[in-house]
Order: sequence, then structure tokens, then C-alpha cells
Amino acid sequence: MTTEAITLQTQPRSIFGKKVQTLRRQGITPVHLYGAGQPSLALQVDSAELRRVLLRVGTSLPIYVQVSAGDDPQLVFVRDIQFDPVRQDLLHLDLLRVDVAKMVRVEVPVYSQGDAPAVRSQSGTLRQFISSIVLECLPLEVPEALYADISSLDDFDKRVCVGEIQALGGITVLTSPDQVVFQVDPPVVVEDDVSKSQGAPSPEGKSV
Repeated sequence: MTTEAITLQTQPRSIFGKKVQTLRRQGITPVHLYGAGQPSLALQVDSAELRRVLLRVGTSLPIYVQVSAGDDPQLVFVRDIQFDPVRQDLLHLDLLRVDVAKMVRVEVPVYSQGDAPAVRSQSGTLRQFISSIVLECLPLEVPEALYADISSLDDFDKRVCVGEIQALGGITVLTSPDQVVFQVDPPVVVEDDVSKSQGAPSPEGKSV
């Protein structure tokens, strides 16, 4: 289960269109809240606070949004983040309301856990084929990440697939169980150019 969801404080927004540039210059990001059969809302949020929250939850974990002081927080997922392509400033954010009692589909990151013997003893290179796995579960049951045990990778023919990764009860893994997640590649052997040149025959057919 995830840790308790973070609450993001927002305010109703009355500035739209090109005028939102004035908000951005003041360190405020425009937000669009929608979904769950409720009216869409135009909101705004402090950009620095929003960045701190996004660094913690990304687009996988739910957060609570409080529209105004005294309102009940609403559970949401981040669905679209727009950045300035040059300066990487936050331009806009979409938030999707969800029902805590209904299943959601999310992508969560997958990381390696343990050591691969083929890396340590055979100088192989650990290769990761996919960086996330699709799950279905209740919003408040979304894990921060899944972990794949790579201690079985003791030669270059072995793989760790999605089906070998354990998930908590109540979570359904939707990514194909046969999808390879980790494998160890053998070291690349680079032939010594000097040795090749020394062993090359001379124009007369003799070794130099």
C-alpha cells in the first residue's frame, strides 16, 4: 500500500487564455481539474509547491487536491504536465478526479533488487528492457514502485520477466507476464588492432 496521499492546496482561477502568462510570471501554474462526473474546474497553484509534489508522486501516485480552504479534498491523478520546451518552466497541469472505491489503471516504475552474479563474476552488463509496469488496483493501493529480484541472473541466458515480480494482494498486473524486464549481456570483446596489424601478412606474404 502507498503512504498517505499528499494534499496540494489550490485556488479557483479567474484568468484564462493568453492572460495566464501573468500568473506564470508570478510563480503560479494554471491547473485544470476534471473527471468523476463532476464539473471541470479552473484552478491555480504555487509553482514551487507543485514541483515539490510532482517530484514525489510523478504521474503514478494519487494526491489530494483542496480547491479552497474548508472544502473536502478530492483524490486525483496527474494526467498531463506541460513544460516550456526551452526553459522547462511549468506551463499547465491536468488533474483527473478518481473514486477511491473504483479500480484504476496506472503505470508504476520497476527497479532491480539485489545483485546479478553474471555482472559481478563475469563482467556482464545489466540491461533493463522496460522501465514501468501497468497495474490495476484501487487508487490508494497504488505502490510507489515494483522491484525485480535479479539474484537469479548468474549467466547470460537467464532473464527476469514480469511474471516473476511479486505484487501486493489486490493488485492485478496487466503487462504481459512474458515481457522481459532484466537480462545480463556478455561483455563486448574488442579485438586489439595492434595485434591484428602485427599478425597481418606483408605484401610479400610474410608476417611483418
